Amino acid sequence: MELRQPRTRSTHSTIFIELTAPSGDTWTWGTPDAANIVTGPAVDFCLLVTQRRHRSQLAVQAQGDLANEWLDIAQAYAGPPTQTRPDR
Repeated sequence: MELRQPRTRSTHSTIFIELTAPSGDTWTWGTPDAANIVTGPAVDFCLLVTQRRHRSQLAVQAQGDLANEWLDIAQAYAGPPTQTRPDR
């Protein structure tokens, strides 16, 4: 998985991602000591980045400004960031 960070931030910032797989296993990307962290169920993360559900309806959590910003624009396809409707 390639993690593209928002262009408005320094490329020196990193995000650590820790997702819980449906099996209960833990999937991680990045370094655990990062100041910006994303956690939650992998299914919820997938629903978020494919814009099938709004972030407010999911158990995906962000710690840090960059992680919050990234979750707001994360998507699993090419193109400019879009906003998902809260009622989706």
